Amino acid sequence: MQGCVAEPLGQMRYHAVATPAFIERWLPNHGGLIALPRAPVVAFERNDDLQESFLRDHTGGGSSGPIHYIPTSNDFVRAILLGFGWGMLPEQQCAVEIADGRLVDLAPNSAVDVPLFWQRWNLSSPLLDAVSAAVRDEAPAILRPF
Repeated sequence: MQGCVAEPLGQMRYHAVATPAFIERWLPNHGGLIALPRAPVVAFERNDDLQESFLRDHTGGGSSGPIHYIPTSNDFVRAILLGFGWGMLPEQQCAVEIADGRLVDLAPNSAVDVPLFWQRWNLSSPLLDAVSAAVRDEAPAILRPF
């Protein structure tokens, strides 16, 4: 964007997850992802294409099931944990739940890496420079390299 600077930070890894009860109900006989397009899905908001991209890549089609829009991060995770639908969660928000069995990774070998960038106004400001430095310094601890 004109007047802005964008710095690459790294990639956030997402996993397609659902509860064991959801899988039992919507993915009969654990038949893989073939029934996933008809199952309810949780999306962050109407521009969130991550679930649809995952479906296209793994089943060849999009969702025909109900879509629940949950535009807050914590409630998005909670909706999936409550069995409203399956969804794509960042590794940081689902690793513990996968490890303890509350969530199941629907495609363990098919995580999706989303590149993240820090975008800011191209202005020199001590406060903005400090915030940018903090973001830049912490990114490698949380994100995967490009």
